[in-house]
Amino acid sequence: MAKLKKDGTPSKQGEGGGQPPKYGSEKELREKILSYFKDTDEKRRMYSKAGLLFHLDISRTVYSEYRKKYTDAIRFADTAIEEDWVNRLSETGATGAIFYLKNAFRENYKDRQEIDHSNKGEKFDSLASLSNEQLEEYIKARSTS
Repeated sequence: MAKLKKDGTPSKQGEGGGQPPKYGSEKELREKILSYFKDTDEKRRMYSKAGLLFHLDISRTVYSEYRKKYTDAIRFADTAIEEDWVNRLSETGATGAIFYLKNAFRENYKDRQEIDHSNKGEKFDSLASLSNEQLEEYIKARSTS
């Protein structure tokens, strides 16, 4: 019996209705990832996501989909690439490595600036919400500090 889509029409999934995944198993993907690292090491080059995607012959979109399907293999690849660039930070001219890490691994490497807008440790929404008395106290406190 054919599977049905949400609209009730027959699904062609599994019947050639879409492009099959390039890598059918996590083991197959991991082996191809390892071959990328081996080839890159032999060429004495840095690991990169772009290089890995080229080697795997997949797009960034497919890589993101594989992140959900083949969690361990993708996490392994990301960690190895990140480690290679982090190690580069100890070398001279680390600016390029810093740039790459901030862009390739945004969730882990970002410039943060936390600003505490408070009144003697107490948060307030805006100066407009203060009474005249509170506003005068606030101004006096700011001018003495």
